[in-house]
Formats: sequence, C-alpha cells, structure tokens
Amino acid sequence: MENNKQNQTEVKNFYGGIYFDRCQLTDVTFQTLVQGDMRMRPDEEKEGEKGEEAEAVKEEASAASAPLPEALCTPLAEALLARLVGAGLLDEGWQPLSLTGAEKGVLASLLAGRLNIDTPWQTFGRLWGVKPETLRSACNKGMEQRRTGAFMRRVVEVMEGEAPGGNA
Repeated sequence: MENNKQNQTEVKNFYGGIYFDRCQLTDVTFQTLVQGDMRMRPDEEKEGEKGEEAEAVKEEASAASAPLPEALCTPLAEALLARLVGAGLLDEGWQPLSLTGAEKGVLASLLAGRLNIDTPWQTFGRLWGVKPETLRSACNKGMEQRRTGAFMRRVVEVMEGEAPGGNA
C-alpha cells in the first residue's frame, strides 16, 4: 500500500491573478503534477531550505547577534549614531531605516570616511546582513544617480550636527 502511494500522481491547482508591468491577467489557474510522495518531514524542511531568501535570513540573524565592530564603539561613533538615529536614518543598533541599497552603500562610505574604517564594505555588510560586494556595487550605482547628491548632503549635515536644510 505504501509503495502504491509513492507512485500516485497528485494534481495541485493554484488560482489567482498575474500582474506584469502594465498588464494584468485575472482568473488564471496553474496546475502542477507531482508524482510520488513529495512531502518533507518537519526536520527535513529546516535542513532543506535553499535559495537567497534563506541565505538572507541567516545573514540577518548572524548580523543581529554579531558584536559591533570596534570602530563603532568609539565616542565619535556613538555621537554619529545618535545624530543618525535622530534623523531617522539608522536605528539604535546601527541598522538602516527605509534606505535603498544605493543609500546604504553611500551611507557606509560616508561613515567609513568619518570613522576611518579601512574596510567599509565588509564592516557594514556584515553589520547589515548584506554581501560586501553588493554593498560596494550599490554605492557605485548610487553615485550615478542624480538624487544621491541630496542624500549625501543630508547625511553630511546630520553627521556634522546641523539640522538638514538649515543651521543648528
């Protein structure tokens, strides 16, 4: 009986809509055919997680539990953190708040310059759960964007203790 169950074909239907850029398909049905018993036991599911989502979750978890780099534990770093938290750019744990990848890269570069950090991509990549090369590429991409100049001015004003758009 068990062997017969493994050879059965199971039909799964998924109902919903698909949305593309300026195109919508409604009432679409996808059908998959699964032969045999493809279910995993709960302990296998944890071991079997694959892909970038699982890797990103692992990186974020390790970033949250990792100790702060020495360069971020100085009085200057703590003063910068307080200003950046007040401006809504970082939280108290040095984590970016609602920043794009390009903005994160630029912020990492500016912080590294201010705090004399020789390895900004590794330092902030580890801290933020982002691959160092991704962070570096995002910074380079950000430097090509027109709006980056305004973001950089805002960050510099905050780091220097000035109110953005005015004098303190």
